[in-house]
Amino acid sequence: MAEFSAEAMAALRSHIEAESRVWVAEFVAGRQAFLRSRKIAASGTLLDSFAYEINSALEGQLKTALQIEFEEHGRFIDMRRLNVPGGGGDYIAALEDWIVRKGLEQKFLRAFMAKRRLKKVPPNVLNQMAWGIAVRRSNRYRRRQWWNKPKSAAITDLYNRVAAGLPDIVAEEIKKGFAKTP
Repeated sequence: MAEFSAEAMAALRSHIEAESRVWVAEFVAGRQAFLRSRKIAASGTLLDSFAYEINSALEGQLKTALQIEFEEHGRFIDMRRLNVPGGGGDYIAALEDWIVRKGLEQKFLRAFMAKRRLKKVPPNVLNQMAWGIAVRRSNRYRRRQWWNKPKSAAITDLYNRVAAGLPDIVAEEIKKGFAKTP
């Protein structure tokens, strides 16, 4: 197997990093646009939490790692079944916080009071609303494939982009190899 020169390895590295930067910017923008179009962006924290990092190393061979990060709750949207964490206290507290943060408390309160024909607001009404959401989501949660399936297709696209530029770099290295032979 032929060894690449240091400048060829540097060219490969810069090609892979450049393609990765373009690809990840397009991919993240596409995922954010999908979440917005389907109105999955409830509080906006998931959309704002996207970050990525590209790391390359030349240690005898070229290694490039691309990491995309986002808030953990984004994975729950894509999961087949939504399981409540052990005990459920954290989950219910998070739902209560979400109701308040989204400003849905008054809207839910009117429906809650009308459905139960109550005249006085119970002291734990926010907790009851959160439990109602938790029970409904555990029974009829519809998965939205926003991450896993598109990610797999996009990784294939990244491989194709990188491979499309390799022949030029490899051809230059082969030319240099032939020029060295007497």
